[in-house]
Amino acid sequence: MQDNETLDNQIHNSKAEDNGAKLIFENPTLCAQLLRDYSGINLLKDVKPEDITDVTERYIPMFTEERNADVVKRVRVKEGEEIFMLG
Repeated sequence: MQDNETLDNQIHNSKAEDNGAKLIFENPTLCAQLLRDYSGINLLKDVKPEDITDVTERYIPMFTEERNADVVKRVRVKEGEEIFMLG
């Protein structure tokens, strides 16, 4: 049996395959590590956690039933240049 603190920290997601991605994309440090170290994309090689901004609320799909299904991040890749990612 798990203690209450562990249960409170769990991500509740009906789609189990989304849990790992949700953990990564909601945490700027993990997200930066993924983009920088595992993507293999040269443009993202210097991304830091402070370069990542959650802008999910600005891009909520109009006709969706689950408002928290996707995460939208704005990533500063160079001075004055940004990309957007959906996770």
